[in-house]
Amino acid sequence: MKVIECESVLSRMLDDAKLVPVRLEPWPTWKVFKAFMQVPVECEGDAASFQCSVAEDESDDDHFFVEFIRQCSVTEEEEDTPVAGVGIELIYDLKSLPVTDDRQVWSHEYDSLAAFAAYVESLPEFQAAMNARPTATELWLREV
Repeated sequence: MKVIECESVLSRMLDDAKLVPVRLEPWPTWKVFKAFMQVPVECEGDAASFQCSVAEDESDDDHFFVEFIRQCSVTEEEEDTPVAGVGIELIYDLKSLPVTDDRQVWSHEYDSLAAFAAYVESLPEFQAAMNARPTATELWLREV
């Protein structure tokens, strides 16, 4: 797939799994994202990430944010420069989750996508998020 197609491919995969981007169920969404990580993309650098943090929303209330991200980059002067990312954001009421640690894990830190996914699935923040209901969800594409 081309970088510009990443969002539509992921959206179609979510739709095929009967998942709606504004009401995503965490565990089935992760399973779709794991499959999406396997789809080849035409870019020089391709990495996936699990990120979570506590942050304020537009109403100044603290929430726990979880993101599954796939980032594409090009190599410029021997460094990877991000050009686009597609992601899924799950937003939780902070009171519903026992964890508040910020975490960022990238697939390029592991020997394989399977090893990356296994590590992510072992994290307490991931487990807590998969066993709670998000208050909001979103599918996004960011071009740099």
